[in-house]
Amino acid sequence: MLLRVEGAEPDDAQGSGTVLAVERLGWYAAPGFGWAREAGRPLPLATLAGPCQVRSAAEIVLDAACLPWREVFVGGGVAAVGAAVAAGIAVAALAPGTAPAGTVESGQRLGLPELPLTRVVLHARALRGAAAEALRALSAAYRGPGAP
Repeated sequence: MLLRVEGAEPDDAQGSGTVLAVERLGWYAAPGFGWAREAGRPLPLATLAGPCQVRSAAEIVLDAACLPWREVFVGGGVAAVGAAVAAGIAVAALAPGTAPAGTVESGQRLGLPELPLTRVVLHARALRGAAAEALRALSAAYRGPGAP
């Protein structure tokens, strides 16, 4: 089983798997994170090590907006990136479902460009019995109440 955030617009994405959610990526930061575009400092960015479609999406929109940025933290997993964001050292492009507790979507406050939609996709081999039931329960929990 693999749960993956794919940084492609849903209609453009290829591949198999069960789409659990379509979300807009956001710029997450600690509540007190401060950065001013006008100050001329590059935006401190926390990212996953490449290749990463979310990282690429962030770089593309920042470059298109002519916003200077620099990687100040490169993590080996979303939890590591989230820890850097929660500590207030950087901002990160994250799916809302992966943003750590205590961080806030800060794109508008910081004047950052809108990020694209992303899909959260579950990839799993065919399962039977209790394993299949557990996978259905996991999928339903991620989708939220009332989801199929």
